[in-house]
Amino acid sequence: MRRIEKILLLLTITTVMSCAYYNTFYNARLYYEMGIKDYRESLTKTNATYTKKNFDIAIEKSERILAKYPDSKYIDDAQFIIAVSNYYKENYRKAKKEIETFFNLYPDSELKTEMDMWYGRVFWKMGNPEMAIHHWKQMAPEVKDNELKSEMFYSIGEVFEELNKSDSAIYYYDKTTKVRGGSEKHGLAQYHIAELYLKLGDMDKAIDNIEKVGQFNISDELKQKRQLLLLKTYRQAGEYKKAEKTIYKKLNDEKNKDFWDQLELELALIFKDQGDTASAMSRFKSIVDNKTYAKSIASASAYYHIGMMFLMDFHRYDAAAKNFGLVKGENKNCEYVFDAEQRVQQLKRFEKINASLLITKPVVREILTNLNSPQEIEIDTVALDTTLKTQEEIKQELEADQAEKVTKPVQIDTLKTFEQYYNALYEMAELYYFDFNFQDSAKYYLREIAASQYFNPFVEQSLYALYYISDLEKDINLANFYKETLQEKNPDSPYLSFLETGKVQLPETNETEKLTFQKAESYIPDKPDSAIILFKQLAEYENPYQGKSVANIAWLMENEKYDLQNSIRWYQVVADSFPNEEAAVLAKEKLQILNALATSLQKPPEEKPAKDEVLPATVPSDTISAIGTPAELPDSTNQQKAIENIPDSIQIEKVKEAGNDAVQNKGNSEENEKTMPVKNIKK
Repeated sequence: MRRIEKILLLLTITTVMSCAYYNTFYNARLYYEMGIKDYRESLTKTNATYTKKNFDIAIEKSERILAKYPDSKYIDDAQFIIAVSNYYKENYRKAKKEIETFFNLYPDSELKTEMDMWYGRVFWKMGNPEMAIHHWKQMAPEVKDNELKSEMFYSIGEVFEELNKSDSAIYYYDKTTKVRGGSEKHGLAQYHIAELYLKLGDMDKAIDNIEKVGQFNISDELKQKRQLLLLKTYRQAGEYKKAEKTIYKKLNDEKNKDFWDQLELELALIFKDQGDTASAMSRFKSIVDNKTYAKSIASASAYYHIGMMFLMDFHRYDAAAKNFGLVKGENKNCEYVFDAEQRVQQLKRFEKINASLLITKPVVREILTNLNSPQEIEIDTVALDTTLKTQEEIKQELEADQAEKVTKPVQIDTLKTFEQYYNALYEMAELYYFDFNFQDSAKYYLREIAASQYFNPFVEQSLYALYYISDLEKDINLANFYKETLQEKNPDSPYLSFLETGKVQLPETNETEKLTFQKAESYIPDKPDSAIILFKQLAEYENPYQGKSVANIAWLMENEKYDLQNSIRWYQVVADSFPNEEAAVLAKEKLQILNALATSLQKPPEEKPAKDEVLPATVPSDTISAIGTPAELPDSTNQQKAIENIPDSIQIEKVKEAGNDAVQNKGNSEENEKTMPVKNIKK
């Protein structure tokens, strides 16, 4: 009896263990499928997101199988779930690593071919579409499962379409439709072929392929999309009456209620394309005002088109910007989201340029008026009469004369005003031509710039732009006129060189930053505060002198300002943010010394550092150039003497104060991060 009982007990334990790992796998699979279902449903909903919690649970339970039941027959399934769940969670690097683990551990798994499909998708999502295409092309001939082969061809087509390689995309979509066996990808592939032919402007092939979509077993959603694509093709082909008739018929049929919003949008676009601005605007507004269409792709598209009409037809830029700004919030999946955001930025730039012109235009006009219509001024040729005047009176008259000269506007201000004015005009011309498609307005501004005579650095640039536009418009005579004018103005112009040779030598970039850096260097010996101000300006944004400027600030804080806390802060920025700069090595050495000094200052008074250990006053001569410090720095011996001449109490008090601040801030990394001197540097 005991032996039988033992056998029964063993069988019971085995069964329980078997049920345990099966139940664990079953739950992992269940949550994995729930996650996929939630993801797919989110694709059909407006502004919907999907929860990743189901995939987290699926991963956790699959990892439990790998750890507790390594001999389970579901071990490869568990690894598959972990890899693909990470893909759906958008952890693509982790997914790639888990897929490669699957290939290494389970090369003979029945799931290997399907995993190859996901491997290509990971490459695609990680920004390597060419590798994805290469992988799928290699694997497709060996795939026996027609459904999977069809999906591979379809995915290759998707990638080529994303890369704007329409011919290759059409080729692989067509291969998808020719794979034997029923597949949900066949109808989608055929639809994409029709859509691509429409983009290419081949209306006959577009209509032909739209009709072929109906040959496949397609979903109701794809049937609706097919009908809308056909209407769009009719509209772009200019068959407006045919399209209108079809739309009105479908709007009167309750069966089409689910896509009435799209039908109304297409109708509004037909009015717009025919030049019926009033009817188009009315229809677009009825779409955005209809509560049943709220948050739909159609209403988001309507906001975009309203914005475009305010911009292009009515020139109401504030109203245009407002409607462009509503697109993304209405539906983030709308195809016009990116374009709308770009339009908002363009209109902000337009507003900024207009504001600049409001300031500079009156000043420029006044100056030009004075230049073109000068008043007759009687020239004073009488010398300063010093007869019967004391030296003090003569001195006062000379000082008054000098003060009057100082109050007169200097030419540099005039030059700057004119440069700002013509720069604004040129930017306005660019906006009108490239962004708003107002060619006449663009040419008006360019001609105004080119015709000016005074203080104008944009004449050659504008003449080249006018030549470029005339050449595009096939106006050869006008193009030659602008080219000849450019040659007369400056035969050595880099723009003329480009027209004649195809190569252009533009002035050195970052010239402003270069001059600012040189000026700051010249201030180091005598005006360290002014030098720091200029170096900080260069440290605020990315430019070739940013790292050197930060290093110079650190050096000045240490050797001129005797500011221990800020010396440490700025040297730390050099070490962290500019590791490839020559000054980074010196910065790290300085940090060790200064941090040790800051720490020592916190010891009890009896342990205070010796006088000669207070603060390094000089930088070794062989490392000065590494920081970008000019050769004309004060003599190091004189610097040391200057430091030694400072009373001990003052030296110690200054360093203690800086050291206390440094130690008080120690450990408070969040606060220090907020007050970092170089705001836009990513550590």
